[in-house]
Amino acid sequence: MDQIRVSAASAALLGLADWELAVKPSTLYFMLGERCQGQCSYCTQGGASLSRVRWPRFPLDDVAAGMPSEAERICLQTRLYPSVLDDVVAVVERLDSTLPVSVSMNPVERSDMARLRRAGVDRAGIGLDCCTPELFNRLKDGVPSWQRYLQGLRDARDVFGAATAHLIVGLGETDSDAVAMMQWLARRDIGIALFAHHPVHGGQRPSVERYRYLQLARYLIVQGRYDGGITDVSPRDMAMAARTSGCPGCNRPFYTERVRGPLYNYPRPLSEVEQHRAVKEVHHYARRIRIASQ
Repeated sequence: MDQIRVSAASAALLGLADWELAVKPSTLYFMLGERCQGQCSYCTQGGASLSRVRWPRFPLDDVAAGMPSEAERICLQTRLYPSVLDDVVAVVERLDSTLPVSVSMNPVERSDMARLRRAGVDRAGIGLDCCTPELFNRLKDGVPSWQRYLQGLRDARDVFGAATAHLIVGLGETDSDAVAMMQWLARRDIGIALFAHHPVHGGQRPSVERYRYLQLARYLIVQGRYDGGITDVSPRDMAMAARTSGCPGCNRPFYTERVRGPLYNYPRPLSEVEQHRAVKEVHHYARRIRIASQ
């Protein structure tokens, strides 16, 4: 492998492109694979795109030579294709970086995860995406089964010592579905990364208010403070809850949102005004769902 796809913001941080950055990525994002065998109906993966991000190719040697000191982590985004494990190992070896390495992947055998760990990967994120098996079976095709994804998350937790499940809000789940899935993951010490659905084949984005509500639910669940509902909302909690969730050091700026907003996941600390706006958004949504349930 002589070239690798690099997110536009990462390329700028690496000095490979002269593009202005609204927010610097704290993780360097790379993508492996040109085509995915999965046929997920909501997926935005194309040859040079994933979500709202462009992924131009650069020589791997140039990438390895330009590792910036301010980066906190490397994230290898992978598509589903036959040689993906070999490619991950080859890239980790070629980069030869002291930075921790995450792999965003589909579930593989436990022995394959052990191989990645030996190569230098320290964490895996697995794109479960859907909050219920019914949605999974309807929307995801050409990938392992729902049960295989759940087992893959448990295996990743055991092999790497840490694993993250990617969940997408806006695929048709109810709030109860999302909360129940997040609770299942948290009880098993599996991290939760929330994404807002970015429709390209029809459908609607979740409202910012609903997303804020579920962001806060995720934060409280992980903290062990969720008691079945949300009534009291503090700016301090929202300042943490509304930030990008995922692996340590991940801020994936503008992955699913436009620079001009609205921001679903803040890739930087919230201002005081933004904190109070987020609190109002949660209160407004909580009031709406209370009225609807009466």
